[in-house]
Amino acid sequence: MTHITPVQLTAAFRRLATLRRRVESQPGHLVHQGVEETLRALEELRRAQGQLLVQQEQIEATVAELRGEREKYQHLFDAAPHAYLVTDARLTILEANRAGAELFNISQRFLAGKAFSVYIARDRGRFIADAAQLAIAGESARWTLAIRPRERAPLNVDARVVSHALPDGLELHWRLRPAN
Repeated sequence: MTHITPVQLTAAFRRLATLRRRVESQPGHLVHQGVEETLRALEELRRAQGQLLVQQEQIEATVAELRGEREKYQHLFDAAPHAYLVTDARLTILEANRAGAELFNISQRFLAGKAFSVYIARDRGRFIADAAQLAIAGESARWTLAIRPRERAPLNVDARVVSHALPDGLELHWRLRPAN
């Protein structure tokens, strides 16, 4: 689809106005009727283009607003005092906040893409099965997990996990904090 600029539209109007003046002496002539039809079509194009420009400006404003909201919530996520993870249904870590990276003793950027299950110290198979069942059921749960941070001793954490169905799949949202 070719994009017609306002300059091109204005130039087309000028050419048609010139043509219209040449054929005005023949009002019933087929060329006159063609020019009139073309002028109406161009006017409709001009209105449509104006509406599209307004819509484009509204979309750009909405996108900017959404980016700002996303940044705000990303900051809240990263600054949260407890560890938060987002995993897919297969327990691949999609996102982790700073506290999560500190809990697992690994950089945030290296935590994403890792299997959450590799950090489970005991009963890994049961953990995977329970998480899969929770994801399928679309429920939430509270568990006490034994995790093994990188190059540190295992520790127990209280985990709260909530399953979220999304249009393109499923996510599990985890809040982890040291067990009392």
